[in-house]
Amino acid sequence: MSESFFSPDWPGIAELTPRLRPHLKLHRQVYRNRVWHIVEDEVTGRHHRLDALAYELASRLDGQTSINALWEQLLDQLGEKAPSQHDIIQLIGGLHQADLIQATMTPDSEELFYRREKRNRQQRQSLVNPFAFKARLFNPTRLLDWLEPLTGWAFHGVSALLLALLVIPAGVLALQHWPEIQATAAARLPSGRFWMLVWFVYPLVKLCHELGHALAVRHWGGQVQEIGVSLLALMPVPYVNASAANLFPQKHARMIVSAAGILVEVAFSAIAFLVWLNVSDGLARDLAFVVMTISGLSTVLFNANPLIRFDGYHFLADWLEIPDLARRSTRYWIALAKRFLLQTPRASDLDLAPGEAKWLAIYGPASWLYRWLILAVIVAWMAKISRALAIAVALYFLFILLIRPAWRIARYLWASRELSNRRLRALATVTVGLLAATAAVALLPAPFATLTQGVVRAPDESRVRATADGFVTEVLVEQGAAVEPGQALVRLRNDLLHTRQRQLEARLAATDIRLQAARQDDPARARQLEKERASVRSELDRLREQTGDLVIRASIPGRLFIPRLSDLPGRFLHKGDTLGYVLGESALRLRAAIPQADAEKLARYPGQITFRTEQRPARQARLLSVRPAGSNRLPSPALAARNGGAFLTDPGDEKALKTLNPVFIVDLAAPELTVDHIGNRVWLRFDHGRKPLLQQWAIRWEQLLLKHFSGQA
Repeated sequence: MSESFFSPDWPGIAELTPRLRPHLKLHRQVYRNRVWHIVEDEVTGRHHRLDALAYELASRLDGQTSINALWEQLLDQLGEKAPSQHDIIQLIGGLHQADLIQATMTPDSEELFYRREKRNRQQRQSLVNPFAFKARLFNPTRLLDWLEPLTGWAFHGVSALLLALLVIPAGVLALQHWPEIQATAAARLPSGRFWMLVWFVYPLVKLCHELGHALAVRHWGGQVQEIGVSLLALMPVPYVNASAANLFPQKHARMIVSAAGILVEVAFSAIAFLVWLNVSDGLARDLAFVVMTISGLSTVLFNANPLIRFDGYHFLADWLEIPDLARRSTRYWIALAKRFLLQTPRASDLDLAPGEAKWLAIYGPASWLYRWLILAVIVAWMAKISRALAIAVALYFLFILLIRPAWRIARYLWASRELSNRRLRALATVTVGLLAATAAVALLPAPFATLTQGVVRAPDESRVRATADGFVTEVLVEQGAAVEPGQALVRLRNDLLHTRQRQLEARLAATDIRLQAARQDDPARARQLEKERASVRSELDRLREQTGDLVIRASIPGRLFIPRLSDLPGRFLHKGDTLGYVLGESALRLRAAIPQADAEKLARYPGQITFRTEQRPARQARLLSVRPAGSNRLPSPALAARNGGAFLTDPGDEKALKTLNPVFIVDLAAPELTVDHIGNRVWLRFDHGRKPLLQQWAIRWEQLLLKHFSGQA
C-alpha cells in the first residue's frame, strides 16, 4: 500500500467506539443500480444522504467496535476498493458534524472534528449576516391540513393540461412582444418605484412558491414541519423545509416536488404577462410587470437554473439519478487533481456509477462560471443604487468564490499531511500550472474587436424625391441610365392643380377686362381691381411653380436606380416620397450606432473595419466620420430591438428611434453595395488588433466602472 493510504492523524480516532444516535431511521434508495441510504433524524426532521461507503461504515457503528477494527473489517471485505485512513477520518468527521453519532471524544479526536458548539456559533452568527440569515418561524402542519384538499386537483392531469393551455399561448405572445418587454425592463428596472413594488410583492410570490413545494410533499405522504424566512440579496424570502421528499422512493414524485414551486411561478408569470399586455399604464400594469419579472426572471436565473442549488438543481439531480451532484462534482475534480497533478491516487474518490463521470465533469465548472456571471449581474445592479454597496458586495463574493478557495488550496499544499512525501512535487506542479495560465492570459495575444449593427443608406443628395403630390404618368429615363443635374426623370399628373390653374387663369383674364373698363369710368374701383389682380397673379405663379414640380428632376450627376420601376406608372406619390436614387461617385454608405461604452475603443485602438450582409462574405469598409457627442437617437428604426436590431428603445416611442442608452453615430464608406441593400441591416466588426486577454478584461472593467460608477456618491 502507498504511504498516502495511511494518515498520521489515525491514532487520534483509532480507538474511538462511536455509535449511531437512537432517534435515527434509515431509508434505502437505488440510483443507477447503486444503493444509497438516507438517514432521517426524527427529532430535528433533517435528512442526510449516505453513499455505499459511508453506509458500510455507519451501519457498523455499534458503540463497542473501535474505528480501527471497523477499518480492518472493510479492508478484508473491500480489498483494493477499501477506503484509506484519510477517507475514514473524513467520514467519521462528517457523521459527527451532522450529529448522527455519539462517542466519548479524546482531546486528539476533538481536534479533528468540527464540534457542535462551533456549528451552533456559526448558526447564531448567521442571524446577523444579511447573506446567510435564516430563521425558523413555525410548524405549518395545521395550515397544510387546511389546504390539503387543494392537492387532489392541483396535481391532477387536468391541472397540468390547463397549465399548458395557459403557459404555451402566453409564451408565444411573449416571444412576439419580447423587444417591448426588453425595453420596458430597461426603462423600469432602474426606477425606485419598481424596486419598492418588488420589495412588497416578492415575499408574497415566494410564499406561494414555497406552499407549492409543501403541498406537493403532502400529496405524496410526506410531512413539512418547518416554515421560516431567509434573506436573498437583502430581501426577505419565505422557505419551507421540504427535505421529506428525499425519502420518496418514486423518482417522479421527488422531481415534481422540486418543480412545484417553479410551476406556481410560471403560472403567475403567464397570468401577469396577459394582464400587462391588455391593461393601460398605471399601478395595475406596473404590478403585473413586477410579478412577471419576479416569476419569470428569478425563475430562469435562480429557481429553475440547475447551476445553483435551488429547485432546478434538485430536479436535475433526481432526473440524472446523481445524488449530491454539486458536492460530488467538486470531489470529482479534487480527486482528478490529486490523481493526475499531485500523484496521490485514491481509489475510493473516483468509484463512480456508469454514466456519472461526464455529468460530474461538466457540472462543477459550469456552476462555478455561472456564479461569477450572477456576481457580475448583482454588482452591476447594485452599482446603480450605491457605489459603496456594490463594492462591498463584490468584495464579499470575491472572498467566497476566489480568495477562500485559493486559501484552502494553498493551506492544503503547504500543510496537508497527505502530501508529506510529495510536497515539493505538488508545489512545483501547481506553481508551474499557475505561471503557465497567467502567462497565457497576460501575454498571448487574442482577437480584440467590437461588433455592432448598422444600416445601408444612400447620401441625402442622391435621393430622388417627389416634388409635388400626383400620379405618375411617365418615366422619362431608363433604369441605370446616366443623368445630369436638372434632367427630367418622372412626370406626374395632378388634376386638381391643373383645374385650379385653369380657374385662376380664367379669373385673371376676367379681372383684366374689368380693370380695363374701370380705369376709364371708376378710378377707385380700378385701384381695388389692381390689388385683386396682383393677388390672383401671385397665386397663379405659385400654382405654375407647383405644376412645374410635377416633373421630377435629377439633382446630381450619376446613374438612376428606381426600385420596382415597372410598377411606378399610375402610382400616387406624396410630396417628399423617395422614388429612387441617383448614385454618382459617392458610393452607398453605412451608418452604425456604437454603444457609448465601446465608442472610446474606436479612437484608442483603430484598425480594419469589415461588414457583412446576408449571404455575402465580409468586405472592408472605410471610416468617414464619428459624431463627437453621444445621442439617444438611432439612425434607422431597423436597428431597434423591436424590429430585430440590437438596441433597446423607449417603449413610448412609436418610431422606435429613441434609445434607452446613449450611442455614437458612425458613418462609413462601403463599396460593392447596390441599391437593393439600402435600408438593410448589416453587422460591422471594428478590429482593434490582437491583445492579451488580461488587457482586454482590464479595458472592459474600466468601461464598466465608467458606466456604473460615474457620478455616483
